[in-house]
Amino acid sequence: MSSQLRIDQISDLVPLENTFGATDIVPELLEEPVLGGDIALFAVLDGAKVPGIVEMCMAENLRHQCLYIGEAFEEHADVAPWLVELTPQAKLLRNMMTRGEAAWHLWDRQAGILIRSPQSFDALWAHLRKFTLLPDEEGNRFFFRFFEPDFLSAVLQQAEPGEVAHFFAAIDRIVTVEQLRPEVWTASVLSVDPEPEIDPAPFVLTRRKWQAMQHVEFTRTACRLCVEYDIAASDHEEFVKTAVWLQRYGYSHDTNLVDAFVVLQQIGPDHQGPIWRTISEGDYSMGFILHETRRRFGLERVSA
Repeated sequence: MSSQLRIDQISDLVPLENTFGATDIVPELLEEPVLGGDIALFAVLDGAKVPGIVEMCMAENLRHQCLYIGEAFEEHADVAPWLVELTPQAKLLRNMMTRGEAAWHLWDRQAGILIRSPQSFDALWAHLRKFTLLPDEEGNRFFFRFFEPDFLSAVLQQAEPGEVAHFFAAIDRIVTVEQLRPEVWTASVLSVDPEPEIDPAPFVLTRRKWQAMQHVEFTRTACRLCVEYDIAASDHEEFVKTAVWLQRYGYSHDTNLVDAFVVLQQIGPDHQGPIWRTISEGDYSMGFILHETRRRFGLERVSA
């Protein structure tokens, strides 16, 4: 396996629409990575985001099996990952790529990842089970939700060469669809270069990997707030960047994130330096910082 994780980005991705009589299975930009070649296509889907996943698979006679077994399955069945072997014509595959209001339209839910593998269903299932529960650097074990698209892409970029080799040992490529901002979607086609060969190594949840997952959570929150607080589309990119940084400094209250963005925009970039220094020091609440900033610059409070 390879020492180099390869990530091919596909930008300006547009989901399929719920149009009567449509025959497309995946967006055109994803046809080659998802459907090209002659090796099997699988999905790992989040049971929490795909209600009725077992019934969906049975209706199409798609082979499926939960990656959790025993006590883990009994306790976490509602959020468990499922391995599904797809056919190129599967309705479930099209539903993963479709935006709509029905419960089975899964695009906005980021319900899972797609995997191309030369391995059998049983072999891939056994391989992926190795990554459902992983140790951190102190030996504590945690559930690893690698089937969440943005988590997987972020964490693999922080992995050591041997860890990457281990993860891709039974996998040709993985396709993830990630939301950068509301209405801005990109796909990552994850694979490994064939040379040089690297010995597989155990996958460990290091501090850098935790930070990568935390960044994903911050981005998700920022995207949610863009919608909930009707942030102008022209401000989405700047708001997401600002909200992510504020959360890194420990400020997480929704209205604080929105209010801080409004105030920073009002005072402009030339005057933001001292405000960011105060924020980074963490000695004052966001409410106090915003109150003092408004007083200093003569700003009226604008309701979020």
